[in-house]
Amino acid sequence: MGVVRQGWVLGLLFTCPLGAMNQLFTYRTTVIQVSSYVAVLLAYPLGVLMAATVPAVQINLGPLGGFNLNPGPFSVKEHVLIGIRYAISTQPCNARLTDNLVVQKVFYELEIGLFWSIIFLLASSTLGFGISGVSRRFLIRPAHMIWPSVLPSVALYGAFHSGKDQDVDSDGVVHMSRMKVFGIGAVGMAIWHFIGPGFVSPLLQYFPILCWIAPASSNIAQLVGSPMSGTVSGNWFDQPLGMTNISTLRLTNKGVTIGSAKLVDKSTNTICKDIYLANKPVHVSPHLA
Repeated sequence: MGVVRQGWVLGLLFTCPLGAMNQLFTYRTTVIQVSSYVAVLLAYPLGVLMAATVPAVQINLGPLGGFNLNPGPFSVKEHVLIGIRYAISTQPCNARLTDNLVVQKVFYELEIGLFWSIIFLLASSTLGFGISGVSRRFLIRPAHMIWPSVLPSVALYGAFHSGKDQDVDSDGVVHMSRMKVFGIGAVGMAIWHFIGPGFVSPLLQYFPILCWIAPASSNIAQLVGSPMSGTVSGNWFDQPLGMTNISTLRLTNKGVTIGSAKLVDKSTNTICKDIYLANKPVHVSPHLA
């Protein structure tokens, strides 16, 4: 029943405020996102602290059973559940669902209400879980179905919960523990991020060091150029030409701005063909193409 303590208390503690903050910052021009690794890293010391301080009191719920406020040490199962819950609340597919509701309200002046918005989000999410549950026999349970994007999280959970001061190879060679290696790496990355491109010298991230290898090659410049240009950032077409790809304006065939709400019949939620035919073709920015 440790899931009650960490899975619910710490899971809700991270999921609700951080999920709301991520959603709020999504609408900024410079998007700020709190990664699921933040919840995973902070959950470990808090879980260990709760295991050491919360009294082991048994709570009885009658016919529903009961649970203990402190059933034992903070386990990897509880830690993984916290990470999964936070990752689910902040994954890109949920952002796309909320974008659907926001676009309808802002650009088309269509609003389905709070209740149906929540039902839409829950239905879409549970549909995805249902499909994954049906396909787990083929995509999850087989040992050869390795998902590379999950391996860093597996290594992180293993570092926290290995419980070893040293790691010993099969040939008897002794190494530092995973937790010690992780701590050294985390401190080094924090120092570099502070004095390097993250805070003190952000100009360093715009140095196209790889382009210096072949300065006359346009292909190299497009593939591994600085973050301001090149296919790596997705802005290879707009930055060199001084264009912007974040405009949401729609222009008629005469270059006049036309709102999306004018093109939609609110009673039927369909496009007004007469208005569209009179203003076609409607031009949009590359952001909406």
